[in-house]
Amino acid sequence: INQGVDTGSIYAQTQVDQNLKTGTLATSYEKLVEEIEKLFFKNLPKILSQEIKPKAQVSGGSFHKSKDKQKYLKLLHSGWNTPLRDIWGAACDSK
Repeated sequence: INQGVDTGSIYAQTQVDQNLKTGTLATSYEKLVEEIEKLFFKNLPKILSQEIKPKAQVSGGSFHKSKDKQKYLKLLHSGWNTPLRDIWGAACDSK
């Protein structure tokens, strides 16, 4: 943890695949929470014993302001139940 927003070192990361056919924003969020918890508990002993060496973030972190979401709200036609297939890639077209 440091003073920046999402700029701290990376101790562990993993790729999380999503089901674009049946997934929703809600199921995606649930899956991400589950995977981050597994990743944390799997790696915590090695982090505490300093077996895992942190890696600096290349890009310096990221953050989003609340006002940034306005242009994407139209994509969320069903809120958290919006199917991933309806928005995957569409955010790039909303800019």
